[in-house]
Amino acid sequence: MKAFMFPALVLAALSIWAGAAHPRTSAISPVPGEKACRLPIPPYQAFCWFSADRGRWPGDGNRVLPWFGQMPPGNILDSRPNPSTAQPGDHAMFALFHLKDGNFMAVLPVAAPDSLAWLKLERDGTFLVEAGSLGTSPAKPQAVLAVTATDKDIYRACSAVWNKALSLPSIKGRTLPREKKIYPEPFKYLGWCSWEQYKKNISSKLLEETARQLEASPVPVRWMLVDDGFQTQERLQLVSFQPRQDQFPRGWQPLMKHKSPKLKWMGLWHCYYGLWNGIHPRHRLDGETARGLVRTAKGKILPGDGPGGAGAFYTPFLQSVKDAGFDFVKIDVQAEYLKHADGLDNPVRHNTRCSEALEQACLKTGLSLVNCMAQGTVNIQNTHYSAVTRCSIDYKLGDEAMAKSHILQSYANTLWLGQTVWPDHDMFHSTDPACARLMAVSKAVSGGPVYLSDPADKLNPENIMPLVWSDGLLLRPLAPAVPLPDSVFPDALNENRLYRVIAPLPGQSAAVVVYNLKHPSPAEPVRGKISLEDYKSAAALLNGNAAEAYASLPAEGIAAYSAEGGRALTPAQPELDVELTGFRDRLFIMSPIVQGWAVIGRRDKFLSPCALDSAPGYRENSLRFRVKESGPVVIWRGKGPVKAGNTPVRNLGNGFYELQFPVSDSPLDVTVTTE
Repeated sequence: MKAFMFPALVLAALSIWAGAAHPRTSAISPVPGEKACRLPIPPYQAFCWFSADRGRWPGDGNRVLPWFGQMPPGNILDSRPNPSTAQPGDHAMFALFHLKDGNFMAVLPVAAPDSLAWLKLERDGTFLVEAGSLGTSPAKPQAVLAVTATDKDIYRACSAVWNKALSLPSIKGRTLPREKKIYPEPFKYLGWCSWEQYKKNISSKLLEETARQLEASPVPVRWMLVDDGFQTQERLQLVSFQPRQDQFPRGWQPLMKHKSPKLKWMGLWHCYYGLWNGIHPRHRLDGETARGLVRTAKGKILPGDGPGGAGAFYTPFLQSVKDAGFDFVKIDVQAEYLKHADGLDNPVRHNTRCSEALEQACLKTGLSLVNCMAQGTVNIQNTHYSAVTRCSIDYKLGDEAMAKSHILQSYANTLWLGQTVWPDHDMFHSTDPACARLMAVSKAVSGGPVYLSDPADKLNPENIMPLVWSDGLLLRPLAPAVPLPDSVFPDALNENRLYRVIAPLPGQSAAVVVYNLKHPSPAEPVRGKISLEDYKSAAALLNGNAAEAYASLPAEGIAAYSAEGGRALTPAQPELDVELTGFRDRLFIMSPIVQGWAVIGRRDKFLSPCALDSAPGYRENSLRFRVKESGPVVIWRGKGPVKAGNTPVRNLGNGFYELQFPVSDSPLDVTVTTE
């Protein structure tokens, strides 16, 4: 592959300091004739380098991980801090620096339609910005290679660097912020996927039986995703859009007969460029579709900017999915395209055209889209319509080391991926002995799709029902969970400290999850705190009025509840000590105290404040609210016992009370008074 570096540097200040609340953004532009482009970094104390593990670039797939470094930075390239992956890669698509003056700097390389920029870490510790077409033909130099943003607030720095990038002429209109996209209807509900349980060993018979079991199950799974293993292919090259005849003799028709009011949606996995090794030379695609294909110098056939344009391939490709009766697609291996396109004149241009054509084809057919293995700059910066992207390496059943890495990677990547999409934390087994509940909680606070992969007759409601209502509707945060500021730069897999994340919830509440991710898990407890000040960070991925709601602390403090116990956090007692032994988590719900009351919500749901249908009515001696579905409710009252009519009330201690309403799918109006 041929990379063109623009090593000299022009810094153009695109905005000026206008007070501490306004990030400073700058653009890094090429200087003709120079061969090195040094990234200008003020003195720093720590950094976080977002790259795939060694040897994968530019096919980063879903392998982008946070790597944690200090001075000298080149040392991280010789380390192996993550036991489930290889050593860190030296090419990155995002970086964060904690500066010595206390500010934070975010760096985002950008992709033009026919040229790509990336960050490079040299062995001597030099950070560079490079760019090129990755092909046999040079690309027109990009006007801007990367954008930086500096602010005392790490979340504002991440947001500002994306906002500035999205305003650049080379990107504007090709990608939209997450809040401006439509979240797909199916992913508001609980789903199921074939991959982790069955891998490629699927058939029409197996999937039909699974559908029957899901329909009969008391667990409200509302959609099925058919993953890899159904294709008509040879040597992992796609031959036809139709499924293989030996395992699917009647095509998709038998499975589609199992769609019902309960199992409402069906989804289909496909590879971005046909299949893992592209398109077979003796494919059965019609002539018009074939006009959307290109051939590399090594003979590999891929969709691309062919004679008919990439849309000539993607339009019938996605139409075949729609015609079969599917409602959404999961398009995988997107970021691997650049590696397979080695030898083309301009792989970046072909990749851009494919991304654009994929988005347009999904829009035209009405198929919702999940982007998968798409953690590459070209793919990330071409999501005009799609609102969901995988943020992690695959979940693996029963693998504790990978589970810890999965949790860390998913949250850390949301700092930058979550600016434009909702993060997909991947499927999980509700019966996983290593981490079923931890996975369920992390999916809950992600705000993205939640889907299972257990055999359909083995689902464990104990780890599933806290995620959903009786109809399978997910209780979702207002924005995805991200690491709290003190968890961004430390290496949680190798340090004895708690890893902490936060997500905003309705009613100006928040969810904080703390983890012990040290691996191997130490025998002694890992200790840390949650605090009143953490509450402000719930606005990390919010904007406008929604963010302003968290700008100041509630005057009376916050009721911090967890199943293991909690208490009110006030200016007089602003912190709560937490300790965890082994691979564990602890979920806290933070709810503002108003007139001496706080409503936590449904105790048996992870995101309990999502249970409320409207804002509570607070009075000095009474509290009223409506719950979407009846069930046990936790409230806080700091001035003595409470009652709720004839409903039993259990004193949980520290001002928390459980109102023991029965579980049903009917709404519930609650009035609580002081005794």
